[in-house]
Amino acid sequence: MGRNWLHTHAANVANVSTCRVRTACMAKQPAQPKKKRVRRSPELARQHILEAAVRTLSQRGPAACGLKDVAAEAGISHALITHYFGTYDELVDAAVGEAMRKLRERLITRLMKLQKPTPETLAQLYLDIALEPWYGRLVSWAFFNDHDVSSTYVKQLVPQMKLMAAATEYAFSENPRGVPSRDQAEALLVSVWAMVVGYVAGNAFFWHALGRKPGPARDRVVRDMLGALARGLTL
Repeated sequence: MGRNWLHTHAANVANVSTCRVRTACMAKQPAQPKKKRVRRSPELARQHILEAAVRTLSQRGPAACGLKDVAAEAGISHALITHYFGTYDELVDAAVGEAMRKLRERLITRLMKLQKPTPETLAQLYLDIALEPWYGRLVSWAFFNDHDVSSTYVKQLVPQMKLMAAATEYAFSENPRGVPSRDQAEALLVSVWAMVVGYVAGNAFFWHALGRKPGPARDRVVRDMLGALARGLTL
C-alpha cells in the first residue's frame, strides 16, 4: 500500500508540474495580432469587388461560379457584395462591362502607339489584347451567350465599339494607301475581331480535338496565321 501510494503521489505531482510548465509557456507566448480590417471608400470597395469578379468569372465562367466564389477571391463577406451589386446577375453584368472597358482602354492605348499600322498589325494587336488574362475570355463569353441585340451586354458594348472604330479610323490616317472611310474602319474592326473572338473562345476545344496541347506556343502559330490572313484584307 505504501509503495503504491508513493507511486501515485509522485505521478500526480509530475502531472501538476507539467501542467504548470505548459501554462507558463502559453502565458509567455505573445498573442496573435488580429488582422486589421481594410477600410475602403465605397468607390474603392466597389472597384475591388469588381476586379475580383472579373478574375473569378473569366477563369471559371459565370455559370460555374457564385457570389461566394467572388467573395472568397475578394476576401470580403458575401453580404458586402449584395450590398454593392444586389444579385449575382447584376454582378456578372457589371463584370462584363468592366472587362469591355479595360479591353477597350488597352486596345486604344496601344493602337495610338502604332506607326503606320496595317490590317496585319491591327490583327496582331487585337489578338494580343484578347489573349490577355481575364478580359478577353470574359468578353468572348458575353458574345457567345447573348444573342439579343437589345440586351444589356450589347448596350454596354456599343460605346466601346464606337470608340474602337474611331481609334481605328484615326490610326490609319497616315496610311500611304489612303485614309479608310468610317464604314471601312468598322468593317475592318468587325472582321478582325470576329477572328480573334472565335479563337479565344474555341482554341482549347480545337487544339484538344487535334490532339495538341493549347498554350503560348500554339498561340504564336495562330498569331502568324492570323497575320497572313489579315494581309489579304484591303481597305
